[in-house]
Amino acid sequence: MSRRFFTWRRVVPLSVAIVAIPLAFGAFRQGTTGRSGAQILGNVLQIVAQRALDSIPDDSVYIKAARGLINSIDDPYASLYNQKEISDFMRNTIGNTYGGLGMGINQQDSTVVVADVFPGSPAEKGGVERGDLILAIDTARTIGWTTEKVSAHLIGNIGTPVNVTFGRAGTDKPITTKFTRAQVHAFAVPYTLMLDDKIGYIPLQRFNGTAGAELAEAVRGLKAKGALRFVVDLRGNGGGDVDQAIKVSNVFLTKGQAVLTQRERAQPPKYYTAVAEPVEATSPVAVLVDGGTASASEIVAGSWQDHDRALVLGQTTFGKGLVQGVYSLPDNFALKLTTGKWYTPSGRSIHRERKVVDGRLVLSDTMEMKAKAQVMHSDAGRKLLDLGGITPDVPVSPDTLNLAEQTFVRAVLPKAAEFRASIFDVARAQHGKVTSTFAVTPQIRDELRARMSQGGITVEDKVFAGATSYVDLLLTQQTLRMAFGDSAAVRRSMPVDPVLKRAAALLKGATTQGQLMKTIGG
Repeated sequence: MSRRFFTWRRVVPLSVAIVAIPLAFGAFRQGTTGRSGAQILGNVLQIVAQRALDSIPDDSVYIKAARGLINSIDDPYASLYNQKEISDFMRNTIGNTYGGLGMGINQQDSTVVVADVFPGSPAEKGGVERGDLILAIDTARTIGWTTEKVSAHLIGNIGTPVNVTFGRAGTDKPITTKFTRAQVHAFAVPYTLMLDDKIGYIPLQRFNGTAGAELAEAVRGLKAKGALRFVVDLRGNGGGDVDQAIKVSNVFLTKGQAVLTQRERAQPPKYYTAVAEPVEATSPVAVLVDGGTASASEIVAGSWQDHDRALVLGQTTFGKGLVQGVYSLPDNFALKLTTGKWYTPSGRSIHRERKVVDGRLVLSDTMEMKAKAQVMHSDAGRKLLDLGGITPDVPVSPDTLNLAEQTFVRAVLPKAAEFRASIFDVARAQHGKVTSTFAVTPQIRDELRARMSQGGITVEDKVFAGATSYVDLLLTQQTLRMAFGDSAAVRRSMPVDPVLKRAAALLKGATTQGQLMKTIGG
């Protein structure tokens, strides 16, 4: 069983960007349809509009028909957006700036909580702290609201005011603060760390409009601190701006090296290459990936792997390698449509084929894919199977739970949400009391047991005792993240992060990428 069952992932600002899409606004592409088919569609629309028992406005009939057409094609990523939906899509998927307060938020039962505060944002200047509960926005109580609804009320035009009421641990009375919305920048690289053996750790969390520049700055900054080798963490990074994926790849690739090929129907292939000299051309690099690594992240990992410029560790990536265009339509509608696929420099398809089953995307038969997979080669001649997604050079599974910990997880599983809330509440209660060397005490464990009991979670004493190290890990991660941010939590969790541990072990002593690749026989 994966030890990630209750681990706390880093938080993205208000929403998650999951695809990287080059925009192509223009005329709606028309296909060729038989005249009889077009006539049938027109007649059906007319009859429904005029004779259906439940009257439907003419505009709605056509919009529903358009949505039905989109749903009927074999493209699970195609969508028809209205004005609000396209604005949300642009902000969440492509945009890195918006009018807001600069907070990352999470759901905790019926309350939305501040999980991160961006540097230089109105939230930071207004004294907002991690762990603050959002109780009201202007005159509206937010208890019971989703994160999406809270986000919609916090985001607005730059320069407009908004009042937010917070609840804070250790403070009896709510805190109401007036903010002025400002342009908010969500950092692609929110922090860096210097690890042992002169290893610079860089979490690249999103592909915004400055991801390439931020990675370059991070590498230069770590080199100035003495870093001789680097780890780029792409785990959980669902992608974003494809142009930035090219720039991110270029940080370690030589000018002129291939990064990506884009193939579309009835169009000549488009080739993307590194256009500048690299920031770092020879230092050993390891890149960490998992099933949440997708799209632009896969472009980067694939290009580095094909050119033997980085050692890829972790789990096989998601496999989101589709080219998508967004086409403007009348009345502020827009159509998002898949038009092609992306390929790595060696010719591997980034996309892993999936089909919709009961409303979910399900991978095609993996055994069949492996049987049909072509063998590609890296620049150095290493064999790379064309399986879709990026297969790690060094597969590393998440740490597993022992039998006692599995017993504990099964016991709390029916009340998983309440258990997470209990962990959060105990961590939040440590506000202002902890240092970066925080360690869980028996008293803190007792407090957790009490909160679990209040939440209706019943666990036998011996079962709880058998999972002490696991429970302590969850409490430590959440407490440090809430008090000091992700960097403190990552530093403390490294001993139990098998992927990062393995990367650090392989990097140790390596002075060139060639030396690093030899550690795995590459």
